[in-house]
Amino acid sequence: MTSWQSVIQDRIVNSECINGLAVLTAYHTKCIYSYGELAQLSEIDASEFRHLSNIFDTTTITESTIKLPKIARNYVVFYKSLSSLHAISPQKKYLTLASFPLGIILITYTSQETIKQIEDFVDILRR
Repeated sequence: MTSWQSVIQDRIVNSECINGLAVLTAYHTKCIYSYGELAQLSEIDASEFRHLSNIFDTTTITESTIKLPKIARNYVVFYKSLSSLHAISPQKKYLTLASFPLGIILITYTSQETIKQIEDFVDILRR
């Protein structure tokens, strides 16, 4: 297990506050780590992730949606910065996408209170 995998395991997966997690390489061509409901993403063709590469480039979040077809869920973005975004599904499931030096991390969870913990975790990955 690499050091970044250990950080992911120790800081977020073992906290049991998330439902799923996936790490995509910097060029969004490969899922290099996955957990929980996002575990099956490692088997998805990389082309399904290519639309994520420009998601942080746009300035508006009006009517922005993210589709994760393998878990049959659509998310509506409710907050976006230059390096992360938070979205919610009609079923009140949350999704955070965040960029960090290795690539992009996707995290799913069910409690809005988890957002702060996830942001702190992603800050650690960015160091």
